[in-house]
Amino acid sequence: MRLAAPLASFVVALGLTHASVEVLRENATLHAPRAISAPLLALTGLAFLATFAITRLSAFAQVVAHGVLWLVFATTAYVTLQHGELFSRTGILAVASLVAIVLSRSVLRAALDRSAFAPIRHSRWFVVGMISAATIAVTTSLTAISATVVHRYGDAALLGGFSLMLVAGAHAVARMRAWGVIFGAPAALGIYAVAALSTHTLTPCSIHPGWEDSWMIAFALLPAFAFVMPIVLARFARVPREIFTRQR
Repeated sequence: MRLAAPLASFVVALGLTHASVEVLRENATLHAPRAISAPLLALTGLAFLATFAITRLSAFAQVVAHGVLWLVFATTAYVTLQHGELFSRTGILAVASLVAIVLSRSVLRAALDRSAFAPIRHSRWFVVGMISAATIAVTTSLTAISATVVHRYGDAALLGGFSLMLVAGAHAVARMRAWGVIFGAPAALGIYAVAALSTHTLTPCSIHPGWEDSWMIAFALLPAFAFVMPIVLARFARVPREIFTRQR
């Protein structure tokens, strides 16, 4: 049973590898844009790393691995539902990534219990914030790679900076550092603003052609919302406000 989650994650990585090979073959024959192949190759590498990280009792490794798997699941589930092909390759990837996420929850909880992460209240909000921050960080990193390939260096630098802020914020929250919220929430709002105001496509279109803008724009707000909600609830609730104090 302990090997079920990494095995499902490995299936995801193999599926992405097959997709990468197909895209590279099209790139050689039909001149498919490198803006598609480069981020897909990067995501494939991250999926293989997630297969290893999902077995580790490290809170940050678990958060990053879950972020990668959630991105794969959201992307493939969207494409599967859009085209109505439940037994397609994207459908298999969606199921495999969801299975890996569900089966690795116990390892995630064990990793958080062994780490410094132990807020007095609203711990689930922080967990959602960390994982969604990792998901958005991976998404914006892939988009930054795509922007670099098409020589949009300004967008790449901006999104890359926001991605680093989100990763730093998630790592800091896992270590019970309050400045993680200060890093994570503004970075998520910044990504939302860039995605909403940009005249270019700043979404994971490089993963699958035809990806809509609305998903990333809406989902980018989740880390900010999840990080800020515990503070808001502690402010108005009749409970101690030291939510970042480690439990005894």
